[in-house]
Amino acid sequence: MSQEMRPKDYMELGILYVREGRFDEAFRALRQAMFRYTEQSGHELPYPLMSYYGLCLVVLHQDPPRGLALCKRAVDEAGNRAEFYWNLGKAFLAMRRKAQAITAFQHGLQIGDDPRLVSELRRLGIRNQPLIPFLSRENILNRYLGILRAKSKAA
Repeated sequence: MSQEMRPKDYMELGILYVREGRFDEAFRALRQAMFRYTEQSGHELPYPLMSYYGLCLVVLHQDPPRGLALCKRAVDEAGNRAEFYWNLGKAFLAMRRKAQAITAFQHGLQIGDDPRLVSELRRLGIRNQPLIPFLSRENILNRYLGILRAKSKAA
């Protein structure tokens, strides 16, 4: 006799798939969890479901604006979990918004020591502060001084 899966089971399965990088399978499981949670009136969506489903929506290009909104909502309403910042950062990366991704990963590290956050920051390369802090990073002086600093460190 097979027992039907509960919404929480679908959510946990989807989260495992995301952690393995299997976003297609994760999306299917998390979509099923979303459907079942919304079907049960009076049940608020769990924050992990919002965060991971949102990431899948962005990564798979299903609905990036909605996905990003779900990731941000999970961070804003239950931002005490580093994994939500990892999801938000990954969503920003999928949307080619590197600076915002780095900020999300750094905020996540302030909450907890999630090795995925450290790994992402290392992979992206942690940027130094601009040499002239009152000018923007894109200012020509900061750009060329930064290039000179990088060359002097390499030598």
